Amino acid sequence: MLLRMIIYTLLLLVIPFFAFAQQGDKNSDRRFNFLEQIYLENDRNQYNEFLIQNFNEFLLLHPDEEVGSDILWMLGSLYKIENKPYNSLLAFLKILYFHPTQAMADSARSQISLLIQRTDNPDLLEKSSLIKEKMESQLPFENKAANHFELLSFLFTLQIPGFNKILLKEIDRYRQLYGDRSNKEDVLIFWQGHLNENLKRFWQASVNYSLLLYLYPHSSLKADALLRSGLIEYKKLGLCEQAAQRFIEIINSYPGTDIAGEAQFHLGKMNQTVLKNNEEALNNYQLLIDAFPEHARRAESMLYSGEILEKEGRYAEAAHYYNMFYRYFSTDPLADKILLKLANLYAKYLDNPKQAAAILLTYAGQFPDTPEAPSALYRAAKLYKKTEEKDKAGEICRRLLEKYPNSSYANKAMKMLKGL
Repeated sequence: MLLRMIIYTLLLLVIPFFAFAQQGDKNSDRRFNFLEQIYLENDRNQYNEFLIQNFNEFLLLHPDEEVGSDILWMLGSLYKIENKPYNSLLAFLKILYFHPTQAMADSARSQISLLIQRTDNPDLLEKSSLIKEKMESQLPFENKAANHFELLSFLFTLQIPGFNKILLKEIDRYRQLYGDRSNKEDVLIFWQGHLNENLKRFWQASVNYSLLLYLYPHSSLKADALLRSGLIEYKKLGLCEQAAQRFIEIINSYPGTDIAGEAQFHLGKMNQTVLKNNEEALNNYQLLIDAFPEHARRAESMLYSGEILEKEGRYAEAAHYYNMFYRYFSTDPLADKILLKLANLYAKYLDNPKQAAAILLTYAGQFPDTPEAPSALYRAAKLYKKTEEKDKAGEICRRLLEKYPNSSYANKAMKMLKGL
């Protein structure tokens, strides 16, 4: 008797649940049928706004319905009509990521190909090979949450400006769908910060990074969040003291890493350009030069050190950094600028015309096609004439006349040659 009562009670609890579930299924079917009918009647695009809103709401309310691919297809088509190529691309990509085995996937690929090849979408056209490669690859379907995250990750790495606002909304949508189940919240917050930076919403970006640092102190993105928040704080928000703390935390917590070198560099740059503390800037640049021999910022640190010292009239020290720059980075895009700076220091301030002339000859030999090349040769000839090395001066004048006969310095070289 007791067993019968238990079974009866369970049935009373379970039957309404199934009835409610069936009613929910019927409602979603009815809603889809209605929306599909409106879509078919939308011959003048009079219902576009209504359909876009309701299709998006349907996908949020019924994320696991089989008709999801049909709705995404109609949504992508509507966005295309509305001339919103990035929203359209997102909808068609969702078909590939969420419904890769359905017949609609091939049609989605065709639509994506058309979107990314249009010349009026230059940002998409520029990234078309990456998008094409992704859509033609076999997308493993682990689960919808994982695939949704992979889609967000792919679009974020493309760094296409037209996706900035769309991705911010899609991140919120992702949270609504999956909550904390994805264990990706630190990544999502970091992406939000980066996207807000792209949109020049610097206060919002700063708060995003601060939230990540507060909630996830052991995140693998901590160093990047510290660096990006520090850059925003000193460059955009005027919070130099707070930025310095960020950079110092990176240097102390991640010694010897590239990001520590980056923090060291920006600490120097902030002291140089904002705080006007040249000695502190020089200390930071020197620390980077000494501790990070392979760092990408090493050349800039040498250049900025030289420029600080040159402005302060410490010409021999400035020449030391410029020489170091050219010794290590003779093929750098700034090498021509460095050589001209060095020649100017030796000629004007360090009383070494021979060294200045030799550097100018090096410049003319390495950068013969620059507008300054004829001038460099003429200046070298003048310096050798000044030091009574007339043979060298004459040789350089003849070289200038032979190589740059139409230059404004050709006549000057001819006159000098006659006077030697």
